[in-house]
Amino acid sequence: MTIGGNDAQFFQVVEACIFQYHGGSYGPEYPDPKGLCAQAIAEAQGIISDDSFGNQLQGLAISELYNAGVKNFADFKVFLTGYAHFFNVDPDSTRCNNQSFGPIPGYRPLLSMELRQAINDLVEQVNNVYSAVVASMKNPNIQFVDISPGFNGHRFCEPQNDDYDNEDDKQEGNTWIWNFHYFWPDGVDNGTAPAGDPIFVNTTSDSTGRGEIARIFHPTRLGHGAIKNIVKDAVRKAYGLPT
Repeated sequence: MTIGGNDAQFFQVVEACIFQYHGGSYGPEYPDPKGLCAQAIAEAQGIISDDSFGNQLQGLAISELYNAGVKNFADFKVFLTGYAHFFNVDPDSTRCNNQSFGPIPGYRPLLSMELRQAINDLVEQVNNVYSAVVASMKNPNIQFVDISPGFNGHRFCEPQNDDYDNEDDKQEGNTWIWNFHYFWPDGVDNGTAPAGDPIFVNTTSDSTGRGEIARIFHPTRLGHGAIKNIVKDAVRKAYGLPT
C-alpha cells in the first residue's frame, strides 16, 4: 500500500518549483521566501508535519489490517511502501544545477542542488511519517518498506545518465523515473509542447532530432521492477522464506 503523496501537495510543489507551466509570475526561484516555490515547499512541510497527516495514514492502515475479510487470518500482512527520492544530490553531481525541466520559455526554474535537496527532503519527511505510524501501531503484521534505495543511480540528474535515455517511450533507460523522448504523432519534432499539455514536456530539443523529453514524477517500468524486488524481499523475510 502506498498513499499520501498527493495529500502532501507534491503536485503543487512540482508545478511551482519544476515546471511553472502556467507561465505566470511565480516570483523568485527557490530558496527565496517570496517565490511560490518556497511557499509551496513550506506548505507541504506543514501538511506532512501536522498530526492529522499521520493520523489519516494510520486510519487507512488500520482499516486494511482489521478489515472484516482478513482480520481473522493471522498470516495476513500489510506492507506500507514509501516513495523514492527523485533527484541525485551527490555534492559532486552538478550537471543539473544549470538545467531546467520547465516547458515555458522565460519560466524555466533551475534545478539547483538546494532545490533538489529540498524536494528529496519532502519525500524523506513523508517516509519518516510512514515509518513512525507503523512503529506506533506495534503490530507485527504491518511494516514499512523503504523503496528509495532501489533507485540509487537511477534518479534524475545522475551524472552518468543521458537526458534522452528512455528512447521512444520504451522506458528502458537508466533513469527509472519517466524521462522518455516525445515526438508528435507525425514523427516531427516541432520544438513546442503539445497544446494544453505542457507539464509533461521540456520543449528544449537538441540538434540530433531526438525530440522533446516527457518527464513525469512517476516510476518507469524498470522503476516499478525495482520496487517489486524490494517488496518481494520484504515479503519473503516476513514469511520466513529464503530471499
